[in-house]
Amino acid sequence: MTNLLAQAINCDDADRAAETADPLYADERNFYKVEQWTRDGQHIDRLLFAGNNLDQAEAKFAAFAKKRPWARLTLATHPPPR
Repeated sequence: MTNLLAQAINCDDADRAAETADPLYADERNFYKVEQWTRDGQHIDRLLFAGNNLDQAEAKFAAFAKKRPWARLTLATHPPPR
């Protein structure tokens, strides 16, 4: 009975929407990330959104692109290879 409860808790945790401000945690969990890059395109300037909800990531990307159309943005679906 205890194992079934633990499995139910784990399934419930995986189904919930999660967000983070930590880029390393987002890479570990394969979260969708919206990132703003520097003007020269060499480095990530800041992480705008990281979470497991694609619709929310696309909405954040579209809202920021509308607000700042000249910004260099990416919507990353998987972490870069190491």
